[in-house]
Amino acid sequence: MKKMRLSNSLIQSWMRGNPDEVIATYFHLDRPKSQALIDGIRIHEEIEEHINKYNSFPDYLFDGALSMPECEKKMIVPYNEMFDLSGVFDCIDGRTLYEFKTGVQSSLTWIGKDQIPLYFLIAELAQMDLDKVYLLHYNQHTGEKDFAMMWNSPELVEKGRNIVDSYGPEIYSFFESEGLL
Repeated sequence: MKKMRLSNSLIQSWMRGNPDEVIATYFHLDRPKSQALIDGIRIHEEIEEHINKYNSFPDYLFDGALSMPECEKKMIVPYNEMFDLSGVFDCIDGRTLYEFKTGVQSSLTWIGKDQIPLYFLIAELAQMDLDKVYLLHYNQHTGEKDFAMMWNSPELVEKGRNIVDSYGPEIYSFFESEGLL
C-alpha cells in the first residue's frame, strides 16, 4: 500500500468539496491566487524575515518575547500504513507554537478551526513537547491586530486524530480511484 501525505491544507480542500483543488494542493500545482492569499504570503514572509533578523516579532504583530525561534519548521510524521502527516509550523520557540494569520477573520475565528488540533497531533507524534499555541492575527486592511492562545491537551490531540481518521480514508480512496497513487 502506497502512503500519502496529509496536511491541513489538503484536508481543508477536501472538506470544501473541490476535487480539483485537492489534486492541485497534493501535487503542489500552480493555480490562481486571490489578492488576500498574495497579501497573506507577503506579510507572512515579512514576519519570518523580521524574526530571523531581529529575534523578535514585528511591532505591528505581537509584543511577546522570543528566545530561540525556528520559523517555517516543516514536520512530517508517520501516522499509519496509509498516511504520513505534514505541517509547516510558522514559528516554534521552545514549547510554544506561533501561527500567523492575516485578513479580516479574527484570531478567535482561526483558533476554532482544525489546524491547531492537527498541529498538536503532529507534535505529539514527533515527540515534541508543545505546551501551547498563540494564533497571531494581523488585519492588513485596518492595521488592527489580535491574538488567541490555546493550551495543548489530550482532547485537542484526539480531535486532530478524529479529523485525520474521518477524512483521510475518503481522500485516500479518491486518490486511489483516480489512479493518483
